Amino acid sequence: MDRFKHLDLPIHNQLFERRKGRAFSNLHPRTSEEKKQYYEVQIEQFGNIKEAYQRDKDKLRGFFDPNLIFKIEASPPLSDDKIRMELERMNIQVIASPRDKTGAYVVFSGDEELNAFKEKLKAYSQEDKYKFIDGIGTISEIPPDEKIGIRLSHEPLRDEETTYLDVEIWRMEDSRLNDFLQGFKKLWRKSGRQKYLQHTD
Repeated sequence: MDRFKHLDLPIHNQLFERRKGRAFSNLHPRTSEEKKQYYEVQIEQFGNIKEAYQRDKDKLRGFFDPNLIFKIEASPPLSDDKIRMELERMNIQVIASPRDKTGAYVVFSGDEELNAFKEKLKAYSQEDKYKFIDGIGTISEIPPDEKIGIRLSHEPLRDEETTYLDVEIWRMEDSRLNDFLQGFKKLWRKSGRQKYLQHTD
């Protein structure tokens, strides 16, 4: 005999929806005025990035056509995985994350993509859209120290030192990659160091 009586509980066949959390509710939202100021500052930054890109493009003319690559900084709690996912939803190609995992390196192949991103920033500053941008800080050129590997940053080359260096090329379409490699070889030969150049897939 059971020591305690079992209670008959009513059975409910009704389905209940799970309570949905607000997306990016853990980000500190900017006010309307802060959004406007943020947009103006980033548009100015884009101008600086574009000028630097144009200088590189002019310098490398006849060898290869570089892509426009820059850095988007993010603040916790917006992780690099989350920012990658949101940027790719906006059709923005993310090619890598900084070593400290605080943002993303993105690439644009032309002005059309850049202008589309500017329009999204404008929509963020004027409407209730793209809330994850609350977690994005500065948009800037990639600093030189982030373009070199960990070992080389810890052990810089000495004056007149000759050694092997590995150069990593971010992924691109095969046709563009072949054009880049041919142009890079041409540029390297012009520098007088052609016998030291070698590449692998």
